[in-house]
Amino acid sequence: HGQSPGMEQIKQTTNLRDCAKDIISTLRHLNLVNQDSPIGIVGHSFGGRVALEYMDELSCSQEAEGVKKVVTPLSCWILDSVPGRAHGSVADVIEAVSSIQLPIDSKRNLMDRLQKMGIQKDIGAWMTTNLKPHENAAGKFDFTFDLSVVTDILDDFPRQNFLPILKGVAAKMNERKLLNPNSPPSKINLVRAGRNKSWTEDLLTDLSQIEQSYESSFQLHTLENAGHWVHVDDLPGLIKIMT
Repeated sequence: HGQSPGMEQIKQTTNLRDCAKDIISTLRHLNLVNQDSPIGIVGHSFGGRVALEYMDELSCSQEAEGVKKVVTPLSCWILDSVPGRAHGSVADVIEAVSSIQLPIDSKRNLMDRLQKMGIQKDIGAWMTTNLKPHENAAGKFDFTFDLSVVTDILDDFPRQNFLPILKGVAAKMNERKLLNPNSPPSKINLVRAGRNKSWTEDLLTDLSQIEQSYESSFQLHTLENAGHWVHVDDLPGLIKIMT
């Protein structure tokens, strides 16, 4: 969140719920609360998992009177976040990045080394945006993120109760709509990449059942021609769905 990378870690490990709480704390710090709360949240892959945790945290929160309240957004978009372990391409990128010896000579050098390890050129280019000048080596670079924290979060992926959380949040939003029919409804939208083979028939069946039970608060979308990086593979299709 902004300049947060490099801050002293208070906890020994970090999980997905911590990431959601970080967002809420940041919004409170920026005074984006009550009527000024964000009206939507969008997350891809890991970000989608955090977005779901964010929705759950807000739906469960019971702040005392006078506390800055971050209001549940009207829309939540989860882009190809598959329950269970991290997508293989994500794990491959983290493994490759972890093997890079620091400091890094240049952004071009990082891209070349990642490509030699089988990482796509566009993803390698994106990784160069996560570089910062090295503190003690003039002209060289270091990563802005803490790889130990990244590893902790990836390890938390299979422990996340994705489907029960999704169902629980959808049920709460559906109930609120029934109790307050004139209030703006909140909705979770999950976008599935059609070419991502991680979406099993069992998962799709479970999601379909949640959608049928809570159609006003959850909807599943599919971009048939997109792989995991949906915003790269089919940006026009994604924009059409979201608008």
